[in-house]
Amino acid sequence: MEHERIIKWVNMVALGAAMCCVAALGALLFFRQAPAEETQPPQTSTEASAPSDTVAVIATTEPPAVETTAQSTEPSEPVQTEPSIRDSEAYQKLASLENADQFDPEVLEAFAWWIESEEGFLETYPEKWELEELTNGTIDLTCYTPLTEDYKRTFCSLRYNGQSVSFNTSLERQYTSVPREEVAVAVYGAEDPVGVSDELKEAFVDFILDSDWFAWSTFSPDRKTEWYFAKEPLASSDDETEYIHLYVKVWVSGTDYHLCSLWYDGTEVRDGVTS
Repeated sequence: MEHERIIKWVNMVALGAAMCCVAALGALLFFRQAPAEETQPPQTSTEASAPSDTVAVIATTEPPAVETTAQSTEPSEPVQTEPSIRDSEAYQKLASLENADQFDPEVLEAFAWWIESEEGFLETYPEKWELEELTNGTIDLTCYTPLTEDYKRTFCSLRYNGQSVSFNTSLERQYTSVPREEVAVAVYGAEDPVGVSDELKEAFVDFILDSDWFAWSTFSPDRKTEWYFAKEPLASSDDETEYIHLYVKVWVSGTDYHLCSLWYDGTEVRDGVTS
């Protein structure tokens, strides 16, 4: 009986020692595995992993744009401005004249306003325009219609008095129908003791073709004419300055003739006397 108790006690001690060993081993394994599990990164499936080139793309992708607080606004309507008179067809034509720079822009604007307000003016007078300052300080603008088949042309004159523009006059003129070659022969064949240059003679030819005072008799086949140049003062002025003149004598009878003349003022050819 005593022997059985000793064996039972030994078995209980052995069982207790085994259980203590198991508990100690379990604790040791627990404390050794816990830190490793906390620090190890989560495992991912090999099927879900992206290829290496995709990783590179992701690494270089720019960060998303940060929204700003500024609010976009709709584009505003363009501001409507009144068109300038200097953009008008009338002003552009005035400004293109050879002597336009001799006049203040306000003068050109005044004429342009008048012309633009007159319906059909530009269509009626599309030909050459001439600006001229008169001795009394007023400024005239003369505009011409196209030359008709019978060599007639209407012109109108506008006048600026320093404050406003007004309609001055409208007339019709008869121009020469003589061919340019015939006019040039007469001018270049004129007696020339002065020594007039060919360039100036061409200016006289141009003036005659654009003038109405030669048409009536100077080229009439029924009249004898005498053409010559001279350098002398103006007969109608006290000015002693000598200018180049082109005279034409148109013989009416053996001793009677009409005298016509043109003269060069140093800048352009102008009408002279007719007697």
